[in-house]
Amino acid sequence: MNRYRILVVEDDHAIRNGLTDALTVSGYDVLPVKDGYDALNVIHAEDYDLALLDVVLPGASGFDLLRLIREDRATVPILMLTAKGAEADKVRGL
Repeated sequence: MNRYRILVVEDDHAIRNGLTDALTVSGYDVLPVKDGYDALNVIHAEDYDLALLDVVLPGASGFDLLRLIREDRATVPILMLTAKGAEADKVRGL
C-alpha cells in the first residue's frame, strides 16, 4: 500500500512536532521542515502529495514557497497555516 507523504513547513518547533506526530499516527509519511531556508532545498528535491505551509517563516515565506511549488508541481494540494486574518492575505494565498 502506498502511503501519502506530507511536507510540513513550520518554524515553531512545538507546532511542527505536533503536526508531524498527529499525521504520522494517522498513517501518513511526514517530511518536516523547520524554515523557509530549508524548504527551498526540499520543495523540488523531494516527492510529496500535500504541502502544509506556515505563512510567516524565516527565509522564504509561505507565499514564496507556494509560488515555487506551483511553478513545478501545479497539482500538489497546498494548505496555508497562518494566524493572519486580513482579507488581503487570504486573497494573496488564493
